[in-house]
Parts: sequence; structure tokens; C-alpha cells
Amino acid sequence: MREIEIEFKNLLTLEEFTALQEAYASKLSLPIEQTNWYFDSQSHLRDAKCALRIRLVEGEDLGQVTLKVPQSKVEIFEYTELLPREELLQQIEVGQISLPLSLQVALQSIDIFDTELDLIAKLNTNRQEYKTENYTLVLDQSSYAGVRDYEVEMEVNDVTEGKKIFEQLLSDFNIPKRKTVNKIMRAIQAFEVK
Repeated sequence: MREIEIEFKNLLTLEEFTALQEAYASKLSLPIEQTNWYFDSQSHLRDAKCALRIRLVEGEDLGQVTLKVPQSKVEIFEYTELLPREELLQQIEVGQISLPLSLQVALQSIDIFDTELDLIAKLNTNRQEYKTENYTLVLDQSSYAGVRDYEVEMEVNDVTEGKKIFEQLLSDFNIPKRKTVNKIMRAIQAFEVK
């Protein structure tokens, strides 16, 4: 399944994260734990600014294998296949995954033909969401390679309107706009340093 994801994101301090949690306490979902494993093929994905992730969500029997292919700074094509949790855990245990055919084809469409993928990073996230008709507000607390960070994301349907809503949220809470590298790159960089 292919879909386009439009999102804005900003790293937060613990104090900013807590302020958003408190302000939206009655609207946010309970925290959901997600574990993400990231894979690469001799840095071909990284060089193409793409990412391949397996995500297992607490309490779900199916996991997601997702290829992310950026289209712009805020738009990403996501190709996702759902597979049984146990099958994915077995593949993760050996450190290599077998890609579903649809994801192999998606890789080939961006000129990546090597499907021998190695585990390069792992990241755990506690996520809370608040969904409206026009956007989904996401608060993430992530841990990887001994690092803990906090982030607000806004998934939107429209780039222009979404940008306005997101910037207003940051302004309302006096949160400075920070250059925010995506979770995948933060995790990979932290694992390289470790």
C-alpha cells in the first residue's frame, strides 16, 4: 500500500513536551509503545535519503514494514506492508529481513536493486495522538542508543494549511522552531557515535 504522508515536526524540551501534554490531556490518546528497527543496504537507502523500517506496536498482531521515500521536506511516499509480528521478530533476531515483493519493486523504482538489508538502528517511542478532521497532533518520547528526546509532529492533509496550523501551535506555546532531523537519522547518528 502506498500513501503520501505530509507532516511537520519539531524537537521539544521536556518542559515544552510536558506543557503540550497538559494542554491536550483530555484529547490525547493513552501512550502507545512502538518499537522501530531500521535497515539499510550498504548505505544505499541512506544515500538516497530513504528509510526502511519495521514497526511493532504494543498489543498488535501485525507489524509494519515501511519504505519511506521523500518527495519534499514535508511530503513522503510511504510503502507499507503488514506482516505477522512473530515472522518479523524472527527476521529481526537474525538481523536481516526478507522484503515483500511490493517493497522490492518500490526500491527498484528508485534504482536500488540490492535487497540484502542489515539492521542499523533501533528506536523505542511512546506516542500519544489527538486526531481532528484536518490534522493529527502527535507527541513522541523516543529512546535510542542511550538518548531520550521529545518531539511534536503534525500530520496534515494540506501542506499550506498544515504549515499555518503547526506554526500557530508552536507560537501559542512559545516553542522555537528547531531544525529537526527525522527519527531515523537521529537514531542512526546516535548508534554510529556509540
